Amino acid sequence: MSFLRRTGGKNRKKKPSLLAALCILTLFTLLSSVIGMTWAKYTTSSNNPGLANAKPFYFSSDKLSPEGASSSCPVEFSAGASNSVFSFVLRNYEDDMRITNDEIRYSATLTPASGEARTVIAETTLPSAGAQDTTVQVTVHKSDFQLEDGSLGTATLSVTTTKPYQKTLSVTLALSQVAGDISWEVSDEAGAVLLTLQGGTGEQVTVTWPEGLVPDPTNPVFSAAETSGRQISFQAESGETYSLSFLKTNESAAFGKEQFAVSA
Repeated sequence: MSFLRRTGGKNRKKKPSLLAALCILTLFTLLSSVIGMTWAKYTTSSNNPGLANAKPFYFSSDKLSPEGASSSCPVEFSAGASNSVFSFVLRNYEDDMRITNDEIRYSATLTPASGEARTVIAETTLPSAGAQDTTVQVTVHKSDFQLEDGSLGTATLSVTTTKPYQKTLSVTLALSQVAGDISWEVSDEAGAVLLTLQGGTGEQVTVTWPEGLVPDPTNPVFSAAETSGRQISFQAESGETYSLSFLKTNESAAFGKEQFAVSA
Protein backbone atom coordinates (compact mmCIF):
# COMPACT_ATOMS: atom_id res chain seq x y z
CA MET A 1 0.00 0.00 0.00
CA SER A 2 2.81 2.42 0.77
CA PHE A 3 4.34 1.65 -2.63
CA LEU A 4 1.16 2.59 -4.42
CA ARG A 5 0.95 5.87 -2.54
CA ARG A 6 4.50 6.83 -3.54
CA THR A 7 3.85 5.94 -7.19
CA GLY A 8 0.69 8.00 -7.28
CA GLY A 9 2.56 10.98 -5.83
CA LYS A 10 5.18 10.85 -8.60
CA ASN A 11 2.46 10.91 -11.30
CA ARG A 12 0.89 14.03 -9.80
CA LYS A 13 4.24 15.84 -9.96
CA LYS A 14 4.67 15.05 -13.72
CA LYS A 15 1.32 16.60 -14.78
CA PRO A 16 2.30 20.26 -14.21
CA SER A 17 5.47 19.72 -16.29
CA LEU A 18 3.43 18.44 -19.25
CA LEU A 19 1.04 21.41 -19.00
CA ALA A 20 3.93 23.86 -18.92
CA ALA A 21 5.42 22.27 -22.03
CA LEU A 22 2.14 22.65 -23.88
CA CYS A 23 1.92 26.33 -22.92
CA ILE A 24 5.48 27.00 -24.08
CA LEU A 25 4.77 25.24 -27.40
CA THR A 26 1.60 27.29 -27.96
CA LEU A 27 3.42 30.55 -27.14
CA PHE A 28 6.25 29.64 -29.53
CA THR A 29 3.74 28.94 -32.32
CA LEU A 30 2.03 32.31 -31.81
CA LEU A 31 5.34 34.18 -31.79
CA SER A 32 6.40 32.45 -35.01
CA SER A 33 3.15 33.46 -36.73
CA VAL A 34 3.47 37.11 -35.67
CA ILE A 35 7.11 37.28 -36.75
CA GLY A 36 6.23 35.61 -40.06
CA MET A 37 3.43 38.07 -40.85
CA THR A 38 5.57 41.05 -39.88
CA TRP A 39 8.38 39.88 -42.14
CA ALA A 40 5.95 39.31 -45.03
CA LYS A 41 4.60 42.86 -44.70
CA TYR A 42 8.12 44.27 -44.55
CA THR A 43 9.17 42.29 -47.64
CA THR A 44 6.10 43.40 -49.62
CA SER A 45 6.66 47.04 -48.68
CA SER A 46 10.35 46.82 -49.58
CA ASN A 47 9.69 45.19 -52.94
CA ASN A 48 6.84 47.62 -53.78
CA PRO A 49 7.83 51.04 -52.40
CA GLY A 50 5.21 52.71 -54.61
CA LEU A 51 2.45 51.11 -52.54
CA ALA A 52 3.50 53.10 -49.52
CA ASN A 53 4.79 56.22 -51.26
CA ALA A 54 2.39 57.03 -54.12
CA LYS A 55 3.35 60.27 -55.85
CA PRO A 56 0.75 62.96 -56.66
CA PHE A 57 -0.25 62.74 -60.34
CA TYR A 58 -2.05 65.45 -62.30
CA PHE A 59 -2.68 65.42 -66.06
CA SER A 60 -5.22 67.63 -67.85
CA SER A 61 -6.05 69.30 -71.16
CA ASP A 62 -7.91 72.29 -72.56
CA LYS A 63 -10.02 70.15 -74.93
CA LEU A 64 -9.73 66.53 -73.78
CA SER A 65 -11.62 65.18 -70.78
CA PRO A 66 -10.91 62.31 -68.35
CA GLU A 67 -12.83 59.04 -68.45
CA GLY A 68 -16.38 59.46 -67.25
CA ALA A 69 -16.70 62.97 -68.72
CA SER A 70 -17.44 63.95 -72.32
CA SER A 71 -16.21 66.70 -74.60
CA SER A 72 -16.43 67.36 -78.33
CA CYS A 73 -14.66 69.62 -80.78
CA PRO A 74 -15.07 70.36 -84.49
CA VAL A 75 -12.16 69.91 -86.89
CA GLU A 76 -12.03 72.43 -89.74
CA PHE A 77 -11.01 71.46 -93.27
CA SER A 78 -10.23 74.09 -95.88
CA ALA A 79 -11.82 73.79 -99.33
CA GLY A 80 -10.57 70.73 -101.22
CA ALA A 81 -8.31 69.56 -98.38
CA SER A 82 -8.33 65.93 -97.30
CA ASN A 83 -6.28 66.50 -94.14
CA SER A 84 -6.45 68.94 -91.25
CA VAL A 85 -4.54 69.62 -88.05
CA PHE A 86 -6.20 69.44 -84.64
CA SER A 87 -4.39 71.34 -81.88
CA PHE A 88 -4.82 70.95 -78.13
CA VAL A 89 -2.93 71.60 -74.90
CA LEU A 90 -1.67 69.01 -72.42
CA ARG A 91 -0.86 70.06 -68.86
CA ASN A 92 1.05 68.40 -66.04
CA TYR A 93 -1.14 70.14 -63.45
CA GLU A 94 -4.72 70.83 -62.36
CA ASP A 95 -4.08 74.23 -60.78
CA ASP A 96 -1.28 76.22 -59.13
CA MET A 97 -1.28 73.95 -56.10
CA ARG A 98 -1.58 70.55 -57.84
CA ILE A 99 1.42 69.91 -60.08
CA THR A 100 3.09 66.67 -61.17
CA ASN A 101 6.80 67.02 -60.37
CA ASP A 102 7.82 64.04 -62.46
CA GLU A 103 8.10 63.29 -66.17
CA ILE A 104 4.90 62.10 -67.82
CA ARG A 105 5.12 59.56 -70.63
CA TYR A 106 2.15 59.45 -73.02
CA SER A 107 0.98 58.43 -76.47
CA ALA A 108 -2.14 59.17 -78.54
CA THR A 109 -4.49 57.18 -80.76
CA LEU A 110 -7.32 58.21 -83.08
CA THR A 111 -10.31 55.94 -83.65
CA PRO A 112 -12.14 56.78 -86.92
CA ALA A 113 -15.93 56.70 -87.28
CA SER A 114 -15.50 53.24 -88.81
CA GLY A 115 -12.28 51.33 -88.39
CA GLU A 116 -9.57 50.51 -85.90
CA ALA A 117 -7.59 52.97 -83.80
CA ARG A 118 -4.26 54.15 -85.15
CA THR A 119 -1.34 55.75 -83.34
CA VAL A 120 -1.06 59.47 -84.06
CA ILE A 121 1.55 60.28 -81.39
CA ALA A 122 4.24 57.76 -80.50
CA GLU A 123 5.18 57.60 -76.81
CA THR A 124 6.83 60.84 -75.76
CA THR A 125 7.46 62.92 -72.63
CA LEU A 126 5.95 66.04 -71.12
CA PRO A 127 8.37 68.46 -69.41
CA SER A 128 8.60 68.00 -65.64
CA ALA A 129 9.95 71.39 -64.51
CA GLY A 130 7.04 73.15 -62.80
CA ALA A 131 3.61 73.72 -64.34
CA GLN A 132 3.79 73.25 -68.11
CA ASP A 133 1.35 73.88 -70.98
CA THR A 134 2.41 71.86 -74.01
CA THR A 135 0.65 72.44 -77.35
CA VAL A 136 0.20 69.22 -79.31
CA GLN A 137 -0.97 68.74 -82.91
CA VAL A 138 -2.29 65.65 -84.67
CA THR A 139 -3.19 65.15 -88.33
CA VAL A 140 -6.80 64.18 -89.00
CA HIS A 141 -8.14 62.88 -92.35
CA LYS A 142 -11.57 63.58 -93.81
CA SER A 143 -11.95 59.83 -94.22
CA ASP A 144 -11.78 59.51 -90.41
CA PHE A 145 -15.35 60.82 -90.28
CA GLN A 146 -16.87 58.64 -93.00
CA LEU A 147 -19.04 55.66 -92.14
CA GLU A 148 -19.33 52.60 -94.36
CA ASP A 149 -22.65 53.80 -95.81
CA GLY A 150 -21.06 57.10 -96.86
CA SER A 151 -22.61 59.22 -94.10
CA LEU A 152 -20.57 61.24 -91.62
CA GLY A 153 -19.81 60.19 -88.07
CA THR A 154 -17.42 61.21 -85.32
CA ALA A 155 -13.88 60.16 -84.46
CA THR A 156 -12.31 59.81 -81.01
CA LEU A 157 -8.89 61.09 -80.02
CA SER A 158 -7.41 59.51 -76.87
CA VAL A 159 -4.22 60.39 -74.99
CA THR A 160 -2.99 57.77 -72.50
CA THR A 161 -0.15 58.10 -70.01
CA THR A 162 2.11 55.21 -69.00
CA LYS A 163 4.31 56.99 -66.45
CA PRO A 164 4.17 57.72 -63.56
CA TYR A 165 0.64 56.26 -63.65
CA GLN A 166 -1.93 55.39 -66.29
CA LYS A 167 -4.64 57.89 -67.18
CA THR A 168 -6.66 58.52 -70.35
CA LEU A 169 -8.02 61.81 -71.69
CA SER A 170 -10.24 61.85 -74.79
CA VAL A 171 -12.34 64.06 -77.05
CA THR A 172 -14.95 63.39 -79.73
CA LEU A 173 -14.03 65.02 -83.05
CA ALA A 174 -16.57 66.10 -85.66
CA LEU A 175 -15.99 67.20 -89.25
CA SER A 176 -16.78 70.90 -89.55
CA GLN A 177 -17.64 72.93 -92.61
CA VAL A 178 -15.04 74.65 -94.75
CA ALA A 179 -12.90 77.12 -92.81
CA GLY A 180 -14.64 80.48 -92.71
CA ASP A 181 -18.10 78.95 -92.35
CA ILE A 182 -19.64 78.56 -88.92
CA SER A 183 -19.43 75.04 -87.46
CA TRP A 184 -20.84 73.97 -84.12
CA GLU A 185 -21.53 70.94 -81.96
CA VAL A 186 -23.71 70.28 -78.90
CA SER A 187 -22.86 67.97 -76.01
CA ASP A 188 -25.41 67.05 -73.34
CA GLU A 189 -23.86 66.63 -69.89
CA ALA A 190 -25.23 66.12 -66.38
CA GLY A 191 -27.18 69.24 -65.48
CA ALA A 192 -25.84 71.29 -68.40
CA VAL A 193 -25.47 71.52 -72.18
CA LEU A 194 -22.37 72.80 -73.99
CA LEU A 195 -22.47 74.35 -77.47
CA THR A 196 -19.02 74.68 -79.09
CA LEU A 197 -18.78 77.05 -82.05
CA GLN A 198 -15.94 78.07 -84.35
CA GLY A 199 -15.13 79.06 -87.93
CA GLY A 200 -16.35 82.65 -87.78
CA THR A 201 -15.19 85.46 -90.06
CA GLY A 202 -15.45 88.31 -87.57
CA GLU A 203 -19.14 88.94 -88.26
CA GLN A 204 -22.06 88.66 -85.87
CA VAL A 205 -23.38 85.20 -85.02
CA THR A 206 -26.76 84.50 -83.41
CA VAL A 207 -27.41 81.40 -81.29
CA THR A 208 -30.94 80.33 -80.33
CA TRP A 209 -31.50 77.69 -77.64
CA PRO A 210 -34.61 75.70 -76.59
CA GLU A 211 -36.81 76.12 -73.56
CA GLY A 212 -35.60 74.37 -70.44
CA LEU A 213 -32.14 75.91 -70.64
CA VAL A 214 -30.76 79.11 -69.14
CA PRO A 215 -27.39 80.72 -69.98
CA ASP A 216 -24.64 79.96 -67.49
CA PRO A 217 -24.04 83.33 -65.74
CA THR A 218 -20.35 82.49 -65.22
CA ASN A 219 -19.74 81.94 -68.94
CA PRO A 220 -17.66 84.85 -70.33
CA VAL A 221 -19.28 84.59 -73.79
CA PHE A 222 -22.67 85.57 -72.36
CA SER A 223 -21.29 88.44 -70.27
CA ALA A 224 -19.75 90.04 -73.37
CA ALA A 225 -22.68 89.56 -75.74
CA GLU A 226 -26.20 90.78 -76.39
CA THR A 227 -28.89 88.48 -75.01
CA SER A 228 -32.59 88.71 -75.89
CA GLY A 229 -35.09 86.08 -74.84
CA ARG A 230 -33.55 82.76 -75.85
CA GLN A 231 -31.05 84.30 -78.26
CA ILE A 232 -27.51 85.58 -77.99
CA SER A 233 -25.52 87.54 -80.60
CA PHE A 234 -21.76 88.09 -80.63
CA GLN A 235 -18.81 88.57 -82.97
CA ALA A 236 -17.23 85.24 -83.94
CA GLU A 237 -13.61 85.79 -84.92
CA SER A 238 -11.76 83.52 -87.33
CA GLY A 239 -9.62 80.92 -85.60
CA GLU A 240 -11.41 81.31 -82.26
CA THR A 241 -13.47 78.64 -80.50
CA TYR A 242 -16.47 79.70 -78.42
CA SER A 243 -18.01 77.49 -75.73
CA LEU A 244 -21.52 78.46 -74.64
CA SER A 245 -22.75 76.61 -71.55
CA PHE A 246 -26.40 76.34 -70.57
CA LEU A 247 -27.86 75.11 -67.27
CA LYS A 248 -30.84 72.74 -67.29
CA THR A 249 -33.98 73.69 -65.39
CA ASN A 250 -34.76 69.95 -65.30
CA GLU A 251 -31.64 67.83 -64.84
CA SER A 252 -33.29 64.73 -66.36
CA ALA A 253 -34.14 66.51 -69.64
CA ALA A 254 -32.08 65.71 -72.75
CA PHE A 255 -31.11 68.13 -75.52
CA GLY A 256 -29.64 67.60 -78.99
CA LYS A 257 -28.12 69.73 -81.74
CA GLU A 258 -31.39 69.83 -83.67
CA GLN A 259 -32.98 71.88 -80.88
CA PHE A 260 -30.52 74.75 -81.39
CA ALA A 261 -30.12 77.21 -84.24
CA VAL A 262 -26.98 79.10 -85.28
CA SER A 263 -26.99 81.76 -87.97
CA ALA A 264 -24.44 84.28 -89.25
